[in-house]
Amino acid sequence: MSCEVSPIVLSQLVDLYYRVLALPSLAPSPKVNQTFSELVSLCLQIKVPSNHLTYHLDEICKKDNNNFNIFSLITRAMEAEGYMERYWAGILATADNLQTAMRLFWYWDNYATLTKYELESLKAAGCSTFRRVAFVGSGPLPLTAILIAQEIKSHVVLYDRDAEANELAIAWVKKLPWGKEQFSFRDADVWDVAPDEFMQYDIVWIAASVGANGKEKSGVIKHVRKGMRPGAFLAIRSVEMGCSLLYPEVQHSELGDVDIVRHDDPPQGVVNSVIVLRV
Repeated sequence: MSCEVSPIVLSQLVDLYYRVLALPSLAPSPKVNQTFSELVSLCLQIKVPSNHLTYHLDEICKKDNNNFNIFSLITRAMEAEGYMERYWAGILATADNLQTAMRLFWYWDNYATLTKYELESLKAAGCSTFRRVAFVGSGPLPLTAILIAQEIKSHVVLYDRDAEANELAIAWVKKLPWGKEQFSFRDADVWDVAPDEFMQYDIVWIAASVGANGKEKSGVIKHVRKGMRPGAFLAIRSVEMGCSLLYPEVQHSELGDVDIVRHDDPPQGVVNSVIVLRV
């Protein structure tokens, strides 16, 4: 694999980095939407390891007497996503035709492709039982959980430490024909949940936005895994290559002594990859 990045692409990334940091507000607006659309599009094009990419970006920023801070960029990207999800949760809560409104969401096709890819990876890993599913870090717009429930007809428990995010999600999820039966919500920071609570699940999803960095995310994974029953599965959302500028990347070395059964490349145009662990 080549570790070279086009100077033009690097220059565009640095420009976007400064533009993202300079945004006075991250709430959805034409300027915010355009800036992050450009950033995501560019990140998806970059196929070099994240450490090489950040090295090159840091070298360019040093010429401007600055340092490239990937943590600041990821934090801003995840904050902007949070604002966007709240905005769309409000739209869905008041929609006359909820299922039509869901498909109008800007990234609906991306979510649908990502969920299909994750379910295929799980089945290839030997995960064929989906009676009870948990999603950690579900947020106000848990579209993955909706798509999972549609596909596998399982009960899904949604964990989020932000009670307001859960309230926003409940306001529209419970309007779905199957919403009241298939979904439960837990207002809880995963660190405050006893590990043995996770023993009831056949599979636990860990959202891309859980953890400020790979090390913190691996801590959450170890906490959850500690209580899961043998043979159950963890689906961990990570990122590869250029998309490491958008979410924390999980390195295999950070996971410790675990049984990694799948780690497939994401489909074309999809930001997140999935790492599948067997407990």
